[in-house]
Amino acid sequence: DVCSSDLTSVWLRPSAFMPSPGTLRDLALRLVARLPYPALGIIVNPTARGLAGLDSYLVTTGYASTIADRVSGFGTTVEVEAIPTTVTWDPGDGTGAVRVVFAPTTRGLLAHRYERRSPGYAVTATLDLAVRWRTAGGRWQTLTPITRRAAISYPVIAARSVLVR
Repeated sequence: DVCSSDLTSVWLRPSAFMPSPGTLRDLALRLVARLPYPALGIIVNPTARGLAGLDSYLVTTGYASTIADRVSGFGTTVEVEAIPTTVTWDPGDGTGAVRVVFAPTTRGLLAHRYERRSPGYAVTATLDLAVRWRTAGGRWQTLTPITRRAAISYPVIAARSVLVR
């Protein structure tokens, strides 16, 4: 038997079930951490080895566009995006780093001229991704940028021309 004095009614507003802005940001951070980031790669042309005094072309692989995810629940949607913005190249020959804009068509393309031969320059690429989030189609808010790195060894040879009579 249930006595009527044992029953209690509790009325809650729907807003009591809505996550707070801090909770939504934490959710966005978890989504960013779980985005499917591809491995960053480097392609160089000429491929097998460079030739001192002529341009070699460096380009990244693995990233072509924005990486995004979203989750819906409790009456709202949280969206996150990681957008490739720049590639910082270190050609490994002591000339210093060069930052270029990332675009899906060029993927951070850099033309670099090696002046000396080497059995293998340590070429590195660092891709910067701008990270942002929003709820319910609202204003985008920034999060800490993410970087991805790749490195290869790139041999460069020297050639001399000889006049033959």
